[in-house]
Amino acid sequence: MAKIDFNKVEQNLHQAMHMIFVKNLVAGKAVAHRHAVLFLGHHIDKPTPQDSVVEAINEEAGLHAIIAIHNTTMGPALGGTRIYPYASAKDALTDVLRLSQGMTYKSALAETGLGGGKSVIIANPKKDKTEKLLEAFGEAVNALKGAYICAEDSGTTTEDMMVV
Repeated sequence: MAKIDFNKVEQNLHQAMHMIFVKNLVAGKAVAHRHAVLFLGHHIDKPTPQDSVVEAINEEAGLHAIIAIHNTTMGPALGGTRIYPYASAKDALTDVLRLSQGMTYKSALAETGLGGGKSVIIANPKKDKTEKLLEAFGEAVNALKGAYICAEDSGTTTEDMMVV
């Protein structure tokens, strides 16, 4: 398996943020929200197996999330949403990439007709989880137009998913 230089990925992601946003906005692919939510699709080049990684930021709602869609060959990506106070965006990225790949395998083994994905929200679920945060995350998921189906995971509940 190829090694990913996460420092370089994180650096490139943030450096390219404005460029990707403008490019996709012109192409009609990016979504801009009145509260400065940015949905930034960053396709990781081969040899990594990830379909796409999306970073969602809404400062007003306190949202910093990463959605990883590992594979959609069998159908939309299915995966839980984890709220966890990661030490860094690099740690969150490492976790979401690993977990989304695992969801691809689980979905395939269970013959669900779905692909694999995962999402993480960088926050403390006991202190930072609010309806506003969950709604902002829901906007990010909706912007993917059905490519990702989220479910509960560590730090979230079925009630939270109803808000999302």
